[in-house]
Amino acid sequence: MSGNNDKDLGLIQRSWGIDQIVRHIAALDLWRGPVRIEPMVGGLTNHNFIVRDAGTVYVARVSFDMPAHDLYQPFVATVMNAAANAGISPRLHYQDDALTIMDFLPGGALRPDSFADASVLEAAIDLLKRLHGLGSNLPGPLRFCYPPQKVRRYYAFLDQAGSREAADAIPEFEALCTAIEAHTTPFVPTFVHMDLSPQNFVFDEHGILRLIDWDYGGVGHPMADLASMTINGDIARSDWQRVVSHYLGKPAGFQEMKLFSLFCVVVSLMEYLWASVQKLVSHLPGDTVAASMAATYGDYAPSFEGYCELNLDRFRRGLDEYRETYGPLETGT
Repeated sequence: MSGNNDKDLGLIQRSWGIDQIVRHIAALDLWRGPVRIEPMVGGLTNHNFIVRDAGTVYVARVSFDMPAHDLYQPFVATVMNAAANAGISPRLHYQDDALTIMDFLPGGALRPDSFADASVLEAAIDLLKRLHGLGSNLPGPLRFCYPPQKVRRYYAFLDQAGSREAADAIPEFEALCTAIEAHTTPFVPTFVHMDLSPQNFVFDEHGILRLIDWDYGGVGHPMADLASMTINGDIARSDWQRVVSHYLGKPAGFQEMKLFSLFCVVVSLMEYLWASVQKLVSHLPGDTVAASMAATYGDYAPSFEGYCELNLDRFRRGLDEYRETYGPLETGT
């Protein structure tokens, strides 16, 4: 397959409807015969499709720049290609500014309760260690991923948009950002994913776990990435010591657990603010969002409001647990 002779088709436009996108994908000079294309549930910032071509199955992903999230397609292309070349994510067959065609992974995605299986949890952690082991020397434009900076960016955006909802709900956000910066020791930035919800871990045909959906990937703090998996996977607080110890390959110490717990609190806040911003800027149809939410978070409203509620619950619970374990937030060294 090759995408080099499809330039005459132009690029998918943000204003296109689903039918127009499907016709564009079907017209690409990649396929061996007529293709069958179906919408695929999953993703809260992009469109995804299953493409069946002469007995082979692919995924087509359509995504656009979203400045409110610092989400730019050249950054996404860099990390998707690096992850695919390392065998961490599916092989790519076509890529332009808005569209990526990749292998379909048939083994199914994880769910939040999947991490209750110790072997699955350890496989996910080992995959993260492999990702982080690639370092930060990735070819191409790249984003720096740092939760306190993202929290501040989201608050600034919401303030400029006239939304007081997030500021009123969490007045201590600046203290949280200052606390994590005060506690973070110098670190070596690594390749990170930073959107580690269970549905982004998928088994391939050999039962090997891979990662998909790289919209927010880049380089950053590896412990923040581990916190992203822990929070989005609803891993019980009682298992956090085991998670960090397995990642480190040794028993996690007090300071390591304190930093990890702070990252878990700030990642929850970042996810809540992401949904608060997404309510204002999303171009996805409501039924697409509802299907994605219902497939994974059935206890909450199938909307961005539901995702806000989910992560506000996580944040408040995590902050209370942090204070019970480590005391008040420290805002100085």
